[in-house]
Amino acid sequence: AAAAAAGAGEAARIPGAGAERAASPDEAPGPARGAAVRGTLQVLTFGLETSDNELADRCVDWPRGGAEARLHEEELRAALGRLKFPRVDIILDARRFPDFSSGQMTKHIGIHPDIMTRIVHHANFRPYLQDVRRQWAWAVSARMQDHPGSPLELVVAVYCRQGKHRSVAVAECLRHIGAAAEHLSVGEVQHLSRPRWGRSVCKGGCSECQDVSERRRSALQQAERLWRELR
Repeated sequence: AAAAAAGAGEAARIPGAGAERAASPDEAPGPARGAAVRGTLQVLTFGLETSDNELADRCVDWPRGGAEARLHEEELRAALGRLKFPRVDIILDARRFPDFSSGQMTKHIGIHPDIMTRIVHHANFRPYLQDVRRQWAWAVSARMQDHPGSPLELVVAVYCRQGKHRSVAVAECLRHIGAAAEHLSVGEVQHLSRPRWGRSVCKGGCSECQDVSERRRSALQQAERLWRELR
């Protein structure tokens, strides 16, 4: 059975992201300027094959492993609990988009402008975001009912096969949306599969991934526009 990294202590944030570099207002790591903060949003990413040993073992039951494995939500929540995240409000599958584990994008992660651009302009992105919006509304309603009068504390986990490309790109979009459209205070995305990304992967630290380019800003703004249209 394939082995995955165990222990969330090794999970790390992308070097140079968030507090470690000056962010453009378009990236919106915090709430939109002039808006009242409604609460906080924490976004996680993980890979079915690369985050938790038990999940990786389950993927062996499918011919294409984590690319097609269909696991119950209870299994995913149990794995997140073992990774030290026992309370997650929404768990999202990012495998509805093409895999970037081949070609020139192999050495990069999902914050690369090319990957983000392809994701937000993919035919599946709008219906995917619509489904995310429904789950978001349910989760917010449930949290407010359970904790009336308290600031919102939302935790969202996004997964794909390796937790390196699609889940990372979707997580960055949600991070931006949470701050710019939902007026939440948003920290850095935590990547639970980062220890298993491999030595050949830039881990988000290369000049291409760190470049706050117009293409990357445009991708984030496209995600935000779609989110607002779906209200």
